Amino acid sequence: AVGARDLLRGTNLNVALLTAGETPTADALASASVIAATPVELAMAFNTTKSLFDWLPASVGVLVLDELDVLLPAKKFTGKKFFRFQDDGMHPAEALVKTIARRCSRPDLQVVAASATLDKATSRKLERLLRASKVLRVSGIPIPTVRPADAPGAPSPSSAERVTLVPGVIQHRVVSLENTKPGVPEERSDPLKALRAAALGLGKIDSSKGGAALVFVCSSSGLKVRVVTRELKRLGFDAKGLTDALWPDSARSVKSRSPRPRGRRKTHSEAAEAVPVEAGDGAAVATGSDAAAAETTAAPASSSVTLERHALLNERLARGSSDDLPLLIVTDQAMTRGLHLDNIRAVFILGGPANPDTYLHLAGRTGRWPRVEGTVVTIARKPDIAKLRSWAATLGGVKFAAMDLAAEPEV
Repeated sequence: AVGARDLLRGTNLNVALLTAGETPTADALASASVIAATPVELAMAFNTTKSLFDWLPASVGVLVLDELDVLLPAKKFTGKKFFRFQDDGMHPAEALVKTIARRCSRPDLQVVAASATLDKATSRKLERLLRASKVLRVSGIPIPTVRPADAPGAPSPSSAERVTLVPGVIQHRVVSLENTKPGVPEERSDPLKALRAAALGLGKIDSSKGGAALVFVCSSSGLKVRVVTRELKRLGFDAKGLTDALWPDSARSVKSRSPRPRGRRKTHSEAAEAVPVEAGDGAAVATGSDAAAAETTAAPASSSVTLERHALLNERLARGSSDDLPLLIVTDQAMTRGLHLDNIRAVFILGGPANPDTYLHLAGRTGRWPRVEGTVVTIARKPDIAKLRSWAATLGGVKFAAMDLAAEPEV
């Protein structure tokens, strides 16, 4: 939601933000041209403000659903109901889409849904929800899909099984780690030593050119963000956990529990918007019930403040590191979706991603506009590398080139 507002800055549109930490009045929402909201907060606003529910669903001209496969997942919802029109097993976003489709009478209503990992089950679920609309007339008609694979120069349908592919401007490299034994160099057996050698070998993240690299820690690596950050610093890098990079010299970088009275359960809103504290334990905080059980959380930040911090971090990335080594920002793979940082020249993945969708999202943190180039280096054990290579066709014919650490020229 914050990113959506950021994109619309400089336009004549009046944007209202409805997320944890941002609760505009009903009048402010009524005067807005665009409302960027998270599903839970919007559903709760409908419940508590009758006037908002009376006019907003009927007034929507364009409904944009980003990360559709997260908003409308295949699994049934087992959490708390936030909305009186939310049926059992229905996610908050599903209830909102169905309500808007049913109540909106505008003949110019448009629905735009996007995801880098769209699947047929999610598309069918959206079609079912939109059948309630009297103006869209989608009953029995598949929703038109815009596929990047259809663009000129994209892989042919026979070689591209996905709706969305990894951008062709990204290079993909792998480092297959060996077991520790006599005669095997450390950079071929130790994942962090391998990362150091790979980072030094990639001139694309030369600190003198600005920019940085993202380091994603997968659960299969057995490593923690805190440990990886500490060891990279010991190896001479300017390395920071993502939370530390956004909130330097702040209590947010210290492991702590939310300051709430003993015995009170976190609300779903508090859990879903909990801020990850990577410097403490390295575990990123997911949404929903996973977030409620997470140990390293802090009170939600104002989205305006987070936006400001994000802008400051992007300025820092534009300047680059003051050292001879590149800036490395370390985070958990669970923090991938929605993460956008400017000037990310490379992505390093420690351990094997869980599935092709996860790899696509990890790799997609580089090669982003306006710097449409980048390199992704996966450092993992041989079985994980073999599994990664087996996804090549699913990812649209990606070629995973082995990285010869000894042969890479140092910066």
